[in-house]
Amino acid sequence: MGAGPRPPEPSRARRGFLFLIVFLWQVPHFLAIAWLLREDYARGGFRMLSVEDPRGEAPAATSRWAPLALLPVSLLPTLLGMTGSAYFFGALALTAAFAALACGWRGGRPTCAPDGSS
Repeated sequence: MGAGPRPPEPSRARRGFLFLIVFLWQVPHFLAIAWLLREDYARGGFRMLSVEDPRGEAPAATSRWAPLALLPVSLLPTLLGMTGSAYFFGALALTAAFAALACGWRGGRPTCAPDGSS
């Protein structure tokens, strides 16, 4: 049995976009889990953002920038000809929904305004 042809290696740009998309996607998820388990982290002595800020303002504010940064990063591969229109519109819809959900989390109060107003 011979070895078959190797699939082409993804370009450096594709790997970079994939890294950025995964990185920006996981920040709000990590902070939300840390917020839900903040008592466990405190008992374990971990200095987490959710432990240091019991009201949840800092983790909520930090979790807002990632989906907003993810929007252009996730759309750029299509604009550079790396993906098709189905990916573009899917990424646009899902990232917009993700950003809306992240803006709705403010330490237990739904708002995206910095002063706490709706």
